[in-house]
Amino acid sequence: MDENADSAERKPSLLELAQDRFDELTPAEKLMFENAEQGQFAVCGFHYGYTTGPDGIIRPPVIDADRIRWLCTDAEAKERVTHKGIQVWAARIEGKLDLIFARIPFPLAFFDCAFTAPIILMHAEMRALNLNGSHTKSISADGVKVDGSVFLSDGFSAIGEVRLLGASIGGDLSCTKATFSNPKRNEGDTGYCLSADGVKVEGSVFLSDGFSADGEVCLVGASIGVNLDCTNGTFSNPGGRCLSADGVTVEGGVFLSDGFEADGRVSFVAAEVKRHFQWRGVASPQKATMDLRSAKLGTLFDDEQSWPSQNNLYLHGLVYDEIAQDAPLDARTRIQWLRRQPTEQDGKPSFTPQPYEQLAKVLKNQGHEQDAKDVLVAKNEDPAFREGMPWWREEWYRLYGATTGYGHRPLKAWMWFLLFLALGWVSFGVGSSCGLITASRVRPYPVNDDSKWRDVAEDYPKFNFIIYSIDTFVPIMNLHQEDYWLPNPNKGVFAHICSVPVSSGGFLRLYLWFHIFVGWVMTTLFVVGLTGLIRS
Repeated sequence: MDENADSAERKPSLLELAQDRFDELTPAEKLMFENAEQGQFAVCGFHYGYTTGPDGIIRPPVIDADRIRWLCTDAEAKERVTHKGIQVWAARIEGKLDLIFARIPFPLAFFDCAFTAPIILMHAEMRALNLNGSHTKSISADGVKVDGSVFLSDGFSAIGEVRLLGASIGGDLSCTKATFSNPKRNEGDTGYCLSADGVKVEGSVFLSDGFSADGEVCLVGASIGVNLDCTNGTFSNPGGRCLSADGVTVEGGVFLSDGFEADGRVSFVAAEVKRHFQWRGVASPQKATMDLRSAKLGTLFDDEQSWPSQNNLYLHGLVYDEIAQDAPLDARTRIQWLRRQPTEQDGKPSFTPQPYEQLAKVLKNQGHEQDAKDVLVAKNEDPAFREGMPWWREEWYRLYGATTGYGHRPLKAWMWFLLFLALGWVSFGVGSSCGLITASRVRPYPVNDDSKWRDVAEDYPKFNFIIYSIDTFVPIMNLHQEDYWLPNPNKGVFAHICSVPVSSGGFLRLYLWFHIFVGWVMTTLFVVGLTGLIRS
């Protein structure tokens, strides 16, 4: 009586439920059911060995994908699985694993397994997903919710697109030492090998340490809680985008360094990286195109050897808080960085001042004020900056740059001041000694000197060629020389120029006018440059 009651109350094991559900189970499937209920690994390859098929190909023990689907979706079967979930090692999963919309209360782990058909996890929910070392076809996991981490690492490989559009991952997305391949072979192919637009990852995304992608890796609009680590990763999609991270938000840093290699465009348009953005130690940078337009970065950490080639760097709208101390900080090197940007667009010269202004702002904030000024001067010296100017405006701009550094080096005008003052000293000094400069307010004054006449009275201001050069050149000063002395065009040696007689005194009078005009121009440029009224 008691024995019969105990027998009636005993629940069937998971293996017994499976045997009732399916006509026949392989040894590997039986092991999977038994160990899932016991919380242990189903080590299929080690226990049962590999078999050689009629075609001579060695195959691991087989598990039908339908058995896994039943185990994850049948209410009674799910109750038998422990918190450790399904753990399978070295098995061949036959058929399509379809877990669309499944609510799986335990983790899935398939190590070193071979999936012969696509895996479908769209809008499924599970504790964790581990496919380390496994070989798969395409994976469709749009909208999947994983409480823990997703591991596609340590020898994992996928032929076809791995889709995680809008997925939510509570831990890390780890793809270290993994291979993703879905190159764009013909017109109908997308070329995406890892597509994770809009994915939300609470931890880090690791596409590093031997990660290899043949096709486009897409993280557009992704949200990453810690880091995006692509160190020593290889991304290849010649002629297209190999890494698309437009609009991505990274709370930590982005690491494209230490052997990172890209054959194609790396795009971080409108991305936001709160901490470090590393682009250093890049392998074969001449193959890469970097697009950072409208991105916002914390600290920019790069090196000159890793910069893309000419016309392969896009920086318009890029904003960053600082440049790392170990990165180039001198103006000469950084200007070369800026000049890697495209110089033409649609066959016309292309120029964007914002990257220069942003760099100058950061250098100034970091205490490199002279370098910041050099960057702003370089901005104005870029030929494309003056493209389309009328000739007279362009020549005026050249003069403005030569005299005041476009308003950023107003003290540079002192060199020109001294040059023209010295030229005036020599010219007016020689003219005075040759009698070419005479008093401008002269009246004959009689003196008791053998009844001779003198040109000026003794109290008339004496001529001083140094003071005269200063007085005529600086319009804001009055040293009372210009008012009393002038070069006399009726004095000196006459010469005929185009049949017109011109005296050496006349030449000196012309130079005086030129001297005064240049003085007005130089003084004006100096004042507006010093006060910052004109700066471009």
